[in-house]
Amino acid sequence: MQAFNCLIIDDSAPDALLLQHQLADLTLFNKITTCHTFAEAFAALTQHTFSLVFLDVELGNDNGLDLLQAIVTLPPVIVTTAHDRYAVQCFGT
Repeated sequence: MQAFNCLIIDDSAPDALLLQHQLADLTLFNKITTCHTFAEAFAALTQHTFSLVFLDVELGNDNGLDLLQAIVTLPPVIVTTAHDRYAVQCFGT
């Protein structure tokens, strides 16, 4: 079975850690990287290859969805947010 690399982008360390632990229970992922800021995420996405991204929308003062516009080639992205007001915007991106 092929193992994948994924990236978690979330400014909340407890939320990112919870997701990381849940993903670690799966045998699908051989490497899980976590970024807590827009700048860290941008650098990671431009310097490394990921199979899947888990993206929080609210990253402090930044909007995680702006990464979708800033990076030309992205792997599949799963938006993780507690705010339903981003639902329509996520589908349009």
